[in-house]
This record gives sequence, structure tokens and C-alpha cells, in this order.
Amino acid sequence: MVEFIVFCSVLSSECWQRKATTLWTVRDLIVHMVGWEEKSYKALLEVKKTMKSITQPSKEECDNLNRLFSIRYASYSNDALITEWKYWREKIDRFISENDMKSEIFCWFFDDHKDHHFSQVKKSLENSPN
Repeated sequence: MVEFIVFCSVLSSECWQRKATTLWTVRDLIVHMVGWEEKSYKALLEVKKTMKSITQPSKEECDNLNRLFSIRYASYSNDALITEWKYWREKIDRFISENDMKSEIFCWFFDDHKDHHFSQVKKSLENSPN
């Protein structure tokens, strides 16, 4: 995840405005990632507390969460979004390490999610001028 964050942290403002998907700009996608990092951290706390595994939210729940993330982070600057993303990623990594949890347990979510969106950002930059 750190590679993705660092990659996005050096993108120009123009790159943040490029379309990453038919619906989202690169900025929208980063807002999505920040929100899901926060949600993931809170889910890990719940896993530790209840000893129940993380369940995949429904499409409707995901859509609702993404709308909430868009509202929550609308006023954040690009730099503030990167700072927030790093904050939640560091909390996740520290929590997993301090609680002797194997990151492999969660990689189905964290890695696949990151890889999917990282490739979308890279592709949008390859397919656009500048």
C-alpha cells in the first residue's frame, strides 16, 4: 500500500483530475481508498473485540460508504488526503503488528483492493497526455 500512497503523493493536481474509471477521477479514487482504510482499521478493531472475521459489505453498503467518504473528504486538499491515507495505513500496519495478527488473513481485502485501484490510476496516466 505504501508504494501506491507514495505514487499518488507526487502526482500533479492535473493528474488528480484525470478519469481513473468511467465514474471516478484519480482524486475520487484516492478519497475512496482513504475512506476504506479508515473503515478497515475500524473493522480490525471489531475483529479483535468479537473474534469474528471481516465480512464483505454488499454493493449497496459499499455505494453508501463511498458517498459518505466523498462528503467527509470533500474539503480536504490533495496533500491532506495523502496525509490522512498514510495515517490510517500506519494505524492498520501497527495494529496488525502489535496484535500479532498475520497480514495474510487480511490480504484478500487489502492487497486485491489496492492492486485493483493502483492499476486503474496507472492506466489513467498512461492513457492521458501530460
